[in-house]
Amino acid sequence: MKKKVSELSNCYLDYAVAKALGYSKEGWIPIISYGASLPRQPGELILIKKTSNVPSGPQRISKDWLLCGEILEKERISINMTRGFITRQPRYWSAVSDNEQHGADDDDPKVAICRCFVRSKLGEEVEIE
Repeated sequence: MKKKVSELSNCYLDYAVAKALGYSKEGWIPIISYGASLPRQPGELILIKKTSNVPSGPQRISKDWLLCGEILEKERISINMTRGFITRQPRYWSAVSDNEQHGADDDDPKVAICRCFVRSKLGEEVEIE
């Protein structure tokens, strides 16, 4: 199924980031666990090594500052908080790619970073297998 990057969240966003990082090209299969056959929680992204069929464990890329920080630095993504003009209260986070061709907004800066990265690598829509 195809999903818009702007609508991706949780395991679907993690799946798209793993795909954009090229996990499948390096011998890993990204799958979304539905809790049936693997000893994992439903809705977690799991990476399985093609040669061994051993799961690596859940990957919560969009929830992990260490992983998002690596993407932010490597891809030279800028992040900025937009505030209300009168109230000065935080409204949302904007992430913009280095060449300013791609961007994303969200309440969570990690989600904005991940969506920006996915959009820059895979386009406006992602095929979720």
